[in-house]
Amino acid sequence: WLAEKLDSKMLPALTSEHIEAEQWAKLQLNLTNPVNALANIPLKQMLEDRGFRKIVACLMEELLTLCDAKDIKLPQINAVPGRWIPRIMKLPDFLFKLVGRKMIDIDPTARLSMWWDLSNGKATEIDFINGALVAAGKEIGLACPANEAVVKLIQEIERTETQLTVDSTQLSNIIQIRNA
Repeated sequence: WLAEKLDSKMLPALTSEHIEAEQWAKLQLNLTNPVNALANIPLKQMLEDRGFRKIVACLMEELLTLCDAKDIKLPQINAVPGRWIPRIMKLPDFLFKLVGRKMIDIDPTARLSMWWDLSNGKATEIDFINGALVAAGKEIGLACPANEAVVKLIQEIERTETQLTVDSTQLSNIIQIRNA
């Protein structure tokens, strides 16, 4: 009823019978947020670095494993299915620039919300992004170590109010990403 009343050409209002799956699909895309904050560089520059993309892919793979364990079928909310994104992110730079060109066809100065929060000394949404994934994993006995490590890093920055900048190799070592 409410969606019908709010619906307009300027601002369509839709309902969904699969909202939980849609939330998990959106969460998958938001896993880029803490990596951008930790990299402390514009998103485009971060996505052009295969090392950072592999870290994001690892975070996403943990989410996909969790969704499989919980029997959640992610809807396609992007140009490509969510299951393909980690594979695309891991591609060598020259292939990623071809296959993922829409991902990097963005404002070269754009940064994500978590970077803005940390830069302004504000609390981030880490508990609602990566933290939610870690908590859901714990509920069913599934470890999500990369996401857990990212949560701890961001929380430490929030607690100490220091700006940490890491390159992709340092971050991979900190969260123990395999060189996949």
